Amino acid sequence: MKDKIRIVVTDSGTGGLKFCAELAGYLKRKGGCHEAELIFFNCRPADGWGYQRLGTDAERAEIFSRALFAVNENYSPDMIVIACNTLSSVYDHTDFAKSAQVPVIGIIDSGTRCAAKLLNSDAELVMLMFATPVTVGAGIHKHLLVESGIRHERLSYQECPGLPEIIVNGDKTEIAGRIAYFMDKAAGCLQGKKFAVSLFCTHFSYAVESFRAAAAGYSGFNGEIINPDAALLEQVAGYLKLEPAVSDSGGVNVKVVTKTRHSEQVKKR
Repeated sequence: MKDKIRIVVTDSGTGGLKFCAELAGYLKRKGGCHEAELIFFNCRPADGWGYQRLGTDAERAEIFSRALFAVNENYSPDMIVIACNTLSSVYDHTDFAKSAQVPVIGIIDSGTRCAAKLLNSDAELVMLMFATPVTVGAGIHKHLLVESGIRHERLSYQECPGLPEIIVNGDKTEIAGRIAYFMDKAAGCLQGKKFAVSLFCTHFSYAVESFRAAAAGYSGFNGEIINPDAALLEQVAGYLKLEPAVSDSGGVNVKVVTKTRHSEQVKKR
């Protein structure tokens, strides 16, 4: 392990900030290097709107690719972590992915592995997967789970349009009400079948308890909510082969790059 590592965490909003903070804490506890620099790079394409507004995956991939090239050129990271399901779903279509010289880890694999483990532990369990419309449209979680042997009828996506923005605005009453609405759409037709919940948007990790409260209103809820952040931490740590704690002479520094700065960098390309 290098004495100093630089990891860039990307998202299409502020959901990944929570993961970045969790990664900073993890690195402080586990270490494996004398110094670590974490950079949170907000890949949202513009103030006031994000990738959900773009019409095609090709457009999303083009803009995200520009952002990744800007990340690589400006920060020379040792690793890029995509803490966003939407961006993870389009990464393979980017020009950056075709020539990347730096390891890139996305959150989708982490989430699907957690879901598969839980589904394989109970053959009668149904998984309700809450995500943004773009992530649902890509269908990658479901595709990977079916490939792993899970029957497709045990997997149900629920689109949650506008929920990331509502969570960012922070009105707890509005957040709880909207989540209850989406939960009713997803669980209301299960007729008492056992189900668990997967949160396939990093913004949703800020509202886990609201999801839990909404799901608890249905008799079939088994109490399990999958938040892929922890699994993504383990995946990053496994790649870095972290062992001893960070020494007192080092530490973890976190830097946040705003969407405004990102926009300026992309325009220069």
